[in-house]
Amino acid sequence: MAIIITSGAALTALFIFLLHLGGGGNAQGDPKFEDSDYVELALNLEYLETEFFLFGALGYGLDRVNRSLTKGGPQSHGGQKANLSLLTNAIIT
Repeated sequence: MAIIITSGAALTALFIFLLHLGGGGNAQGDPKFEDSDYVELALNLEYLETEFFLFGALGYGLDRVNRSLTKGGPQSHGGQKANLSLLTNAIIT
């Protein structure tokens, strides 16, 4: 049985690892992370995963689906629609 890791799960694990690894300390002590910092990180990862999915499945980003969700941020660029089979395309759209 093979273990399948999605790109979102891999990115989440990488960011959490780097978050713990990067706290090397300084003269003023370790930085204090607020709960809002962790929530913001998780939300940014969800936006990133959504952008990957939308560009791969539909060929456009979140700003085209609903402009209010991007809160006036920069327009996404890059990405390309994947060549999906008819069955896969029917499932995700």
